[in-house]
Amino acid sequence: MGRIPSDLTGQRFGKLTAFEPTEERRNAYTVWRCYCDCRNEVLVPSRALRNGYRTHCGCVPRYEDLTGQRFGKLIVQNFAGRKKGQVMWHCQCDCGGTVIASSAELKAGDRKSCGCLSHPPLKDWVGKRFGKLTVISYAGKRNGSHFWKCQCDCGNETVVSQSSLKSGRTKSCGCLVKMSSSLHFVEGTNIERIRNREKLNKNNTSGVRGVYPVKKKGEIDAWVAQIYFKGKMKYLGTFDTLEEAAAVRKDAEKIFDEVIERFDREQAEKQSQEEIKE
Repeated sequence: MGRIPSDLTGQRFGKLTAFEPTEERRNAYTVWRCYCDCRNEVLVPSRALRNGYRTHCGCVPRYEDLTGQRFGKLIVQNFAGRKKGQVMWHCQCDCGGTVIASSAELKAGDRKSCGCLSHPPLKDWVGKRFGKLTVISYAGKRNGSHFWKCQCDCGNETVVSQSSLKSGRTKSCGCLVKMSSSLHFVEGTNIERIRNREKLNKNNTSGVRGVYPVKKKGEIDAWVAQIYFKGKMKYLGTFDTLEEAAAVRKDAEKIFDEVIERFDREQAEKQSQEEIKE
């Protein structure tokens, strides 16, 4: 089974809000159509969004000046140039050591010292949730990567690398993959998902499925409506009010009722034929 891309719909990355995936791929990563706070649109690979490489459409200066800011035990001293497209900084550690770190590492909390911290602080990870997993203890370091023992909501325990948890590649002990095999799809549309369409994603802030806010300077500037159908995200429009966006989304959901009705009819016919054979 191929890797299922994470749904970034409605998530914010700096000044960018992801609102629909495209069919384009860059280095195997889905390219997302994003809406910038300045109202420009830009196409950005999912990896660049998650890693903090792209946080705007180009409407702000080339990089944020981190000089003098503290990140864990590190204080940024001065700009150290660029490396593979990343902005790098000379940093002074509280222990007296120095290190060069990228803006992305510092701001994400991946680099907090010159290396004098032998292990990541347990208090920062134990108890954290990643999908269905809850971190219960540190499991050591292997081949340069940190591992954590996790308790899955289904009751199983598993050991997962820190990078897999942070990137979202691992969200369960494996039970999610088993569950997905029992789902039903009609031309790319998941029947169970549209039957339970009132259930909101955990990152939904509008209270309406398929509708999310676009903020400007911390304030809601507009509302975007969209709908996922037949394996594709369809942009329905940007509106001044939540009510307008919700109404358009509700009207678009009529297509779900047609799919459910066709699926139920086909299932009934299939069951009837099996009963006749028996």
